[in-house]
Amino acid sequence: MSLSQLVPESFWRHFEGLCQIPRPSGHEARVSEWIQGYADRKGLQCIKDEAGNLIIRKPARKGKEHIPGIVLQGHLDIVPQKEPDSLHDFKMDPIETLIEGDWVTANGTTLGADNGAGVAAALAILDDPYLQHGPLEVLLTVNEEDGMDGAFGLKPNLLQGKYLLNLDSEDEGEVYVGCAGGVDVTVTSSLEQQPLAPEFIPVKLSVSGLKGGHSGININSGRISAIKLMVRLLRKLQSIDFRLVSMDGGGLRNAIPSTADVVVAVTASKVAEFQQLVQSVFASIASESSISEPNMQLQAEMIDRDIELFGLHMVEQRKFLQVMHAVQNGVQQMSDEVAGVVETSSNIGIVKLKKGELQVFSLVRSLKDSARQNLAESIADCFRLMNADVAFEGAYPGWQPRVSSGLLTQFQAVHQRLFNQPAKVKVIHAGLECGIFSAAYPAMEMISIGPTIKYPHSPAEKMSISSVQQFWTLLSATLESIDR
Repeated sequence: MSLSQLVPESFWRHFEGLCQIPRPSGHEARVSEWIQGYADRKGLQCIKDEAGNLIIRKPARKGKEHIPGIVLQGHLDIVPQKEPDSLHDFKMDPIETLIEGDWVTANGTTLGADNGAGVAAALAILDDPYLQHGPLEVLLTVNEEDGMDGAFGLKPNLLQGKYLLNLDSEDEGEVYVGCAGGVDVTVTSSLEQQPLAPEFIPVKLSVSGLKGGHSGININSGRISAIKLMVRLLRKLQSIDFRLVSMDGGGLRNAIPSTADVVVAVTASKVAEFQQLVQSVFASIASESSISEPNMQLQAEMIDRDIELFGLHMVEQRKFLQVMHAVQNGVQQMSDEVAGVVETSSNIGIVKLKKGELQVFSLVRSLKDSARQNLAESIADCFRLMNADVAFEGAYPGWQPRVSSGLLTQFQAVHQRLFNQPAKVKVIHAGLECGIFSAAYPAMEMISIGPTIKYPHSPAEKMSISSVQQFWTLLSATLESIDR
């Protein structure tokens, strides 16, 4: 079965079309042109703003002109994550989709349902010739996953609607009314190296098989960080003299790292003992998470030595491992106000050490701007202990809940009518663009909904087919029911 055989047909047709177009963050030009061409063929007004966002307008159906305007919003870019053995090129290759029971997934890569599902739904709504709706706008932003540049670049007074439906949530039966803000913490440092004697042999250690996932949604799911695991492993190996040559862990700030590689140098006489210790220590660590991370793997192999081999000076190495072990990562505080919701967290998403040059990229999230700032400063202070330079970039505000809005009330009435129960009202520990929009459009009421998507930002990402049907029914009925 192909995606084109699934229902609703229009949704899956557009989603399949999106999967054919490479669109990692920062490379949305092709998909933008594709959508502009679609709007032209439909005779719809399409505006491209200075930030690269698209705004498509569809007039109200006859007799519905008086109804408040509604904005359907999604983002064009996707997170480019793949399995270690995948040859997929996210800038060139289409996403290869698979159907497995009730799930659509991809072959060794992220699926791009985050947020291809929202974009496909919005385009399918524009396609529908029978839907009885008021004035519609579709806002499709750029670079959401890597800085929310499109949302920040959206000008006030460009949108005309009273209500905004963000289509970037990932749990059917839930409606989101608030989200965490965030800030990027970037660390750089030059670490002193030493040339290593000829008897030092390079050994590569590779951690893989971890679940990874979204650094907001999955941060309290017991997922192991490959970077923190590797640091813990190296600290436990210090009974045998080794030198750290390089490190490469993770791939994105907003994804829990599922892989990490290091190259260490060990004297030839100690290589066998070192490899035995590696396996022993790793087995002990892995046993702690055998249920939550059953596929955790470690490879240790000798690799060819360059004529000149450099490793970190022992003082620098010890300090680096101490700081990386101590620095905050994961859930830091649960919310006092919203039960079961993470308030504040951090994720060390990327670590790169090559030729003594260190880069660390972390993302701090919080429902409270003051707590976000405090944690970011605390992380910075940790790295300043090793004289590193630290910069804060891309800060964005949280979205404060409005649980008594007219939009939410009307939406809940539709949900009750369709499914005999209201949707669960939620606050999400992730960055939705609504927080940024609310600064530019403070009077606009917003909610966020979507179909069920599991493991976003990871190669295990998948979207429920049955939940798409429910989501489509709910979205269509909501647009037809809003009347005030």
